[in-house]
Amino acid sequence: MPHPIRTLALAILLGLAVGCPADDAGDPSRAVATTQHEVEGWRSVPQPATANPMEPAHTGAVSSPPNFVLIVVDTLRADHLAHYGYERDTTRHLDGLRRRATIFDNAYSTAPWTGPSTISIHTGLSTIRHGANAHGDRIPDEAITLAEYLSDAGYATHGISFNPNVSRKTGFDAGFDVFDDAHRSSTSYPDISQMTQKVYEWAEAAPTQPFFLYLHPMNVHGPYRVPPPRQADLLGTPPSREFKYYDGEVMHPLMRDPERDKDALRASVSPAYLQSLIDQYDTAVRYSMDQIAFMIGILAERGLLENTVLILTSDHGEELFDHGGFSHGYSLYRELLHVPLYLHLPGQTTPGKRDHLVSTIDILPTVLELADIEPRATPDGISLLTPSDLVPGDRLIIQQTSWPKRAVGLSAIRGRHHFIDLERSYDHPEPSIRLFDLGADHAEQHDLAAVRPEQITELRGTLTTRIEALAHQQRLDAPRNVLGQMDMEQLRALGYVE
Repeated sequence: MPHPIRTLALAILLGLAVGCPADDAGDPSRAVATTQHEVEGWRSVPQPATANPMEPAHTGAVSSPPNFVLIVVDTLRADHLAHYGYERDTTRHLDGLRRRATIFDNAYSTAPWTGPSTISIHTGLSTIRHGANAHGDRIPDEAITLAEYLSDAGYATHGISFNPNVSRKTGFDAGFDVFDDAHRSSTSYPDISQMTQKVYEWAEAAPTQPFFLYLHPMNVHGPYRVPPPRQADLLGTPPSREFKYYDGEVMHPLMRDPERDKDALRASVSPAYLQSLIDQYDTAVRYSMDQIAFMIGILAERGLLENTVLILTSDHGEELFDHGGFSHGYSLYRELLHVPLYLHLPGQTTPGKRDHLVSTIDILPTVLELADIEPRATPDGISLLTPSDLVPGDRLIIQQTSWPKRAVGLSAIRGRHHFIDLERSYDHPEPSIRLFDLGADHAEQHDLAAVRPEQITELRGTLTTRIEALAHQQRLDAPRNVLGQMDMEQLRALGYVE
């Protein structure tokens, strides 16, 4: 009998994946060492069709206590996923998940880069409250993380992170029996295929008690790494070699040299450069989604998804010259904040779609509700299981960035409007205010601040009131500068450190 992981590895090299659409007759991916029913159906007991397709199909489906799998794909913007309307098929091999999960169309991160945004995911706290907003900041000792809650409730907890911002040094190991931050001896992040191998090895000796598995892959982060054998078969043609991440001619001087003429540099960016940028990003997205499909297949083939809540999201997005810039952390535009969010519950066999505003701080209270764990501290988020008609229509989703060399400021999304209040940014040393109508202008190309001064005044007042309310709650002190020289070299290689 063939070794399962070798069979999976061969399928990966051939560009295959589990969870393929049922109409793919003759697709050689069926040769993967498991049955389509086991992988696609996850051996789940069929549930009646959801009466309201906007609500999750979870009534009576969650056993106690369920397992949890949380996948945070670094730097993944929602609008580059086919499931969110993108024209390229970047998510084909995750169609099995799409057909039995609830997708949140309007999910937003709390920050445009990894450190503060991922701390928010793990603590359920806004950046205002957890205060860890600079490189080297550690999760505050007083914060109770998702893994700590679950570990205290008897869960086996296992984490794998390939981002140096999400490591034991920055406190992410709290509550984990094992936290594998396997990037300590190299300045480049490991390939996601190594995470697939680690998931296989973990699944081979999976715990018998309820478990929490956390995965944080990095290939979608610049330099958008994809193994050369996979480049051509993912998007049809290999990406052009013209684009180089943080090269010396375009990206670096534009984003990091305050003395250079930004308008002149932007004018020098060629269509070929931009197309190559997008091609490499999309190829990394497709490759990562294929690998995640394999991870899900590994878990399904071993029956580890039968009573498991699966959550897939991202820490932040990426600018692909949408507003004349690159990378992330330099602004608070939507492309940096709008993230995918999938929620699959045990027994859920029909898809759902929610279009009200949600935040990644809503993940922790969702898990606690499903695990029947009472929070010991009040999270800032609300459960994703809250019916749409009970979510306040005027809910304010707040984002913050405090990166002096890139951008300092706040933004707030309420309803269909996005208000951005920057103290300064890499290309605007002076304060600036922007307002966008996301309903009519989801790409944020038409600033309404000058023509809607009354709305600006009202939104700024609402944001100030909300921040003051958060500040009056328990505001934590994040330990500073906990990373060493090797960590800083890793961050420099990833573009985080100038």
